[in-house]
Amino acid sequence: MIIIGVTGGMGSGKSSVCNILEKLGVKIIEADKVAKTLYSIEPKLKNKIVESFGSNVLDEWGEVSFKHLAEAAFKDDDSVALLNQITHPFIRDAIQNKIIDHSMTNDLIAVDAALLFEGELLYTVDYIITVTAPLEVRIDRIVASGRFSKEEALKRISYQLSDEEKSKKADFTIPNDGTLEELQKKVESVYNDIK
Repeated sequence: MIIIGVTGGMGSGKSSVCNILEKLGVKIIEADKVAKTLYSIEPKLKNKIVESFGSNVLDEWGEVSFKHLAEAAFKDDDSVALLNQITHPFIRDAIQNKIIDHSMTNDLIAVDAALLFEGELLYTVDYIITVTAPLEVRIDRIVASGRFSKEEALKRISYQLSDEEKSKKADFTIPNDGTLEELQKKVESVYNDIK
């Protein structure tokens, strides 16, 4: 069994890379989905979030609101660091459990994680793929998705490691600055190298 870590900054296109890998038969574990599930099923995590950021991060049903949590956590470096310190151990353990579950039926598993390095998931993976794209392209993609304004996107990106830093730590770097067909060829080439 081979575990691949796929990382990249917001708007780099790591989800597109993971979609291609999935079509090639790789089992994908999305760290974001794992985290969102944990907020609702892990009371210890929810309690730590409320203790640290206040009850205003909860919605009217008493569940963690990702919008309210983001507003509270992405205001400065210390708040981002605190959120990561609280959530990463829970996310890391849940991902490792998923890897164990999927290892019986999958030879290749990829963990899609924007914070692969920051989340201490390095010890879980055999190979790291960093997906990169020019900043302007990333901003355009994020804004076009309707998730964030340009200012919000730039603020979020500022809390992430740079493409250069991520590429230095990666086994493979896939520049996502062309067409989907070009990206497919690059991903297939890396997939074949790993296999």
